[in-house]
Amino acid sequence: MAYDESKSGSINRHERNVLSRVAELRREGLWTLSRLPMCVGPPRNKTTWDYMLDEAVWMAADFKCEHVWKVRMARSIAFEAKDYVKEKKKKKKRFAKCVVRMCVGPPRNKTTWDYMLDEAVWMAADFKCEHSWKVRMARSIAFEAKDYVKEKKKKKKRFAKCVVRMCDGPPRNKTTWDYMLDEAVWMAEDFKCEHSWKVRMARLIAFEAKDYVKKKRFVK
Repeated sequence: MAYDESKSGSINRHERNVLSRVAELRREGLWTLSRLPMCVGPPRNKTTWDYMLDEAVWMAADFKCEHVWKVRMARSIAFEAKDYVKEKKKKKKRFAKCVVRMCVGPPRNKTTWDYMLDEAVWMAADFKCEHSWKVRMARSIAFEAKDYVKEKKKKKKRFAKCVVRMCDGPPRNKTTWDYMLDEAVWMAEDFKCEHSWKVRMARLIAFEAKDYVKKKRFVK
């Protein structure tokens, strides 16, 4: 009987020690009902697989941020498009109301202010057409200048090759064909200068006529 009491006392002490240790571990956060914490092993060097996993984690976070940004941008663009459509409809309604209001009222004679407004509208349209024409002309002149520079470089290369080829051979006397070629080159340059002069004069006359017509309309 004494043996049984001593054995039960040791078992009770062991249980109390175990329960106190479990309570300490639970306070430290190392004891859970689901599973025990993993034992920390010694540190190891990173392998290729570890770097691949880190890259995969980074790409997942990047794709997630990109998805969120795209959703926000799509939402903002959708709201802007919605506001634009609403504003366009409102403008159409306001314009229709204005037209109806103008048509309902009695007709009135044009005043100086109306003529000035018509002139301003005409001048705005004329300036717009002139601007578009100038843009087209500048673009075409830029392309022509680019082609001219390319052709000039090619001509220089061909001329340099021709000079080298002529210098390699013995000198020769000029023939009638050479004089004819020189005359043709001179005539081409003369015609080119005359053409550019005529173009400049025609442009100047056109601008003067345009200014004269504008002044005449404004005086009327």
